[in-house]
Amino acid sequence: MTASLPNSPNCRSSFSDSPTPITRNRPWSNFRAMTRAKSERTEWMSRGNTPILYWLKQGAGKSTLPRHPCDTASSAMFDFVVYLLYRTGSAIASALPLRFLFAVGRFLGFWAWLVSGKYRRLAERNVAIAFANEKSPRELHRLVRRHFQRLGANLLCSAKLTRMSPDKILQRIKIENIESMDSRFRAGVPVVLVLSHLGTWELFAQLMPKFVGYVRNASVYQKLGNPFIDEHVRRTRSQAGLELFDRQAGFEPVVELLRSGGGVGVLSDQHAGDHGLWAPFLGRLASTSPLPGLLA
Repeated sequence: MTASLPNSPNCRSSFSDSPTPITRNRPWSNFRAMTRAKSERTEWMSRGNTPILYWLKQGAGKSTLPRHPCDTASSAMFDFVVYLLYRTGSAIASALPLRFLFAVGRFLGFWAWLVSGKYRRLAERNVAIAFANEKSPRELHRLVRRHFQRLGANLLCSAKLTRMSPDKILQRIKIENIESMDSRFRAGVPVVLVLSHLGTWELFAQLMPKFVGYVRNASVYQKLGNPFIDEHVRRTRSQAGLELFDRQAGFEPVVELLRSGGGVGVLSDQHAGDHGLWAPFLGRLASTSPLPGLLA
């Protein structure tokens, strides 16, 4: 690979060491590369395999097409600036009282509800589907506003809660039915935990080792787009003993952990696209992750 400085007019990249060259200014080559990848998937299916197995084989990975060095340099600088702002905001939030953060978060969520017309309409559509004829339009309108307010409150409070010790967290929350999971672990039965993006779900990383730290605990996560923030989040989530498995790296380590009698948490409420399982949900079909079922 050869590359010149980002501000040079000759800034270019040649991926001669790649089996499928992807170039910036040759769309036909890019099209052929993508077609070849699609043909590989078709061939995999023709041998009697299923789309789910192909999804698992690939680790549900994103495209690994190489990026242009000009874009990479500017993107890295932008990511680092965003990371600094993120760390600064987190440090300020962690120094403030939790009740104050909750109130500020509700206020910011209210303003987000006012100005985010696109997401407000999306939320209104979703709650209309969820409650059908159970609630009036006025009640649905109020529910969406409260949703935005709670979202803002949870976001700000998470910045502080993730820095608190498990003992201090347990002074504010209540854990239910932990005995059920504990009995299975003590019997040597591996557990797949189906999680959702609900409330301050990040607390799972800190509280699981507190209650069932005698077995290996892990979570399958989606790598963040900002590598600096991603590394920081990984450190924060694993500081209490939780192991993290990047879903892009394949699932062999996850299977190995389950065979050892450990527990794995999977966030299963994300849209899985064409690779997902279409399951009935609130009277409609939704593409859900097949991973919990495959691991179980």
